[in-house]
Amino acid sequence: DTLNNGYGTTFGAGGPQGRFIAPAGFGNCISRSVGDCGFNNLIMYGPSFFKFDATLSKKFKWGERRNIEFRTTILDVLNAPNFRVGGFGADVVNLNVGGATFGQMGNGSAYQDISTTNDNGGRQIDLMLRINF
Repeated sequence: DTLNNGYGTTFGAGGPQGRFIAPAGFGNCISRSVGDCGFNNLIMYGPSFFKFDATLSKKFKWGERRNIEFRTTILDVLNAPNFRVGGFGADVVNLNVGGATFGQMGNGSAYQDISTTNDNGGRQIDLMLRINF
């Protein structure tokens, strides 16, 4: 139900009121887990994430209008481990001091990119040879 002035009215008991689109989603939000209430509670804990990529390229002239290009792209040159802390379960790093696996990685592992880049988290080297004419 919307008034002509563009601001909503109540949608039954406890519904949105006033000029907010969703008033319960901002100032008076009750957080049940990290990230429920927007930017104020979006806090990430854990070690820093560091990744250094590099590209080297060399062109060799071949005749008047042609050249051969050799390119090397290295992802995560320093092969620095970026650990996933907290992850999908709270048992990524075993913190049981008395256990035989204290400090070892549990169900998690080093960071892995699950997006479409298929970055497995370690150093990757891409070699390319191209003839331009």
